[in-house]
Amino acid sequence: MRYYLFAILVSLGACTSPVKETREAKIINELTGNELVFTENLYANISKNDQLSLDVFQLKLRKIVTIVNYDFGLCRESIKKWKEFLKGKNITFLLIVKGGDEEFNNHIRSNESSSFKYIYHDSDIMFELTNKILPGTRLRTFLINCENKIHIISNPLFNKAIAKLYHKEIKNDNTPNTR
Repeated sequence: MRYYLFAILVSLGACTSPVKETREAKIINELTGNELVFTENLYANISKNDQLSLDVFQLKLRKIVTIVNYDFGLCRESIKKWKEFLKGKNITFLLIVKGGDEEFNNHIRSNESSSFKYIYHDSDIMFELTNKILPGTRLRTFLINCENKIHIISNPLFNKAIAKLYHKEIKNDNTPNTR
């Protein structure tokens, strides 16, 4: 686990200031190993026939959880990159859209529903507050184990070292992920 923390810190340090490194290192230390709590306020952007989406939080599955903000074009672009990253991987992916922009939520529902089975809306950011995810950080993507405990924190789409960690962990984890 220390190797992963060290690799994450080194990769983050390549393009941030020392003050930010310390802040992000502290966040990583505080959150790694903690359970990611899925709050009741998360609204599922699913069809009424898809009961699995409603209980995915309790299922014993490995998951990648990422939070996107409807305001940022970069987050909108990352949705396209997630499709490519997830191809051929045996992992459950949960997309949490924060904020209250109905236009973006409609866009996600209509354009991404065939690609992402688990899309949730967190209009009052209770998910972030409950899990002590600080706004303004890049630490908004989590690889969690079957018990919803945080294993890796950081987005693999924008950092090759983090992507390698995700690939390695997903490949080496023998936990069945059938959903």
